Amino acid sequence: MRTRTKSNRAGGFSLMELMFTIAVAGILAAVAVPSFRTMMASNRLVTQANEIVGAVQFARSQAITRNAAMTLCRIDAEADTECAGSSDEWEFWMVVDGDDNVLRRGALPSHNGTMLFGSDLATDEIVFGADGFARVAGAPANNDFTICSTVLTENNMRTIRLGAGSRVSTQKSTGSC
Repeated sequence: MRTRTKSNRAGGFSLMELMFTIAVAGILAAVAVPSFRTMMASNRLVTQANEIVGAVQFARSQAITRNAAMTLCRIDAEADTECAGSSDEWEFWMVVDGDDNVLRRGALPSHNGTMLFGSDLATDEIVFGADGFARVAGAPANNDFTICSTVLTENNMRTIRLGAGSRVSTQKSTGSC
């Protein structure tokens, strides 16, 4: 018959084991937090670039589908129904038809001032004709939208270029906001 012997050692972790585990967790957190912040800023930049590319494509496709002019423009407040009519930082946008019916609107959040969005459009609006071509003040559009992150140091800008034939392209770049 076997007899059980009791161990004098208590279960659990020793103080040294616990301190070592906490030190390793602290080092991992110190390395991970800056990388996570950079990843979040990069994802925000890509998301906003995709948002405006989607708005441009939507306005263009609606112009062709409805065989009527569509306008993509900056608005001053989320609920506005009229284009801002002047150049400034973009925070809200809308697509409107020739009868002033708002088809879609969106927001480009600044994330506490770390994201800046602008364009080189004089009145911050672009009109897509029934043929799908973009025009600014009646002339073919060849304009840029720029999104910039103040958090990133490399590849902190995305330039969305509306070129010949209303072709949309996106470029990464590094520069000052």
